[in-house]
Amino acid sequence: KEPISFFIKVFLLEEHVTAELNLEAKRKNELKNFLKVQKLKFNDLELLDLALSHRSFANEKATGAGNNEKLEFLGDSVLGLIITEFLYRNYSALNEGDFARVKSFVVSEEMLSAQGRNIGLNKLIKIGHGEEMTGGREKKAIIADAFEAFLGAMYIDSKYSHVGQLIISTRLSRIPSA
Repeated sequence: KEPISFFIKVFLLEEHVTAELNLEAKRKNELKNFLKVQKLKFNDLELLDLALSHRSFANEKATGAGNNEKLEFLGDSVLGLIITEFLYRNYSALNEGDFARVKSFVVSEEMLSAQGRNIGLNKLIKIGHGEEMTGGREKKAIIADAFEAFLGAMYIDSKYSHVGQLIISTRLSRIPSA
């Protein structure tokens, strides 16, 4: 494994250890079905589950369940790096200001929530009862955050290149050729 992945696993260990390590069979099946439909591989279903655990859910659990905020932070950075690298390699004629405008559009809450909804993440997010009652499952911010957390978990679980392939095939394929 890459040294940075080890560091990130240690960074997230507190959240990961407090997650329910023995996922219920129903939840495991939900996650496995999602991965099958998306043609994705995930070695650590507990990490994927954590990526889809909103803080409202964690706050309602007495067991100290973890939430996806650290994975979201990581996913945001991975997403930014992949998009920036893609722009640098494929759109060298653009200047830095143009890079910033394209990147901000691609990583916007609107775009990320649409992508999360397109792959069905909104149906898998674990949210608290109060958040559920106020339509939280369809809130753009919650879906976008879960999508970023999903990318962060994917980065830890596999490789940077796998996350890059997913992002490029789903997000960046919409950017016109240079």
